[in-house]
Amino acid sequence: KPHIKHISEELYTLKNNLPDGVKKVKDIMDLAKLPMND
Repeated sequence: KPHIKHISEELYTLKNNLPDGVKKVKDIMDLAKLPMND
C-alpha cells in the first residue's frame, strides 16, 4: 500500500524535525490509554 509508506515517511520526517512535538504526542497517547477515573 503506497499511501501507507508515504504516511510513514511523512511521520518519520516530522519526528526528525519536531522531536519535542513527537514526544508530547506520544505522552498524550500514553495518557489516553490510561483508564479515566473521575
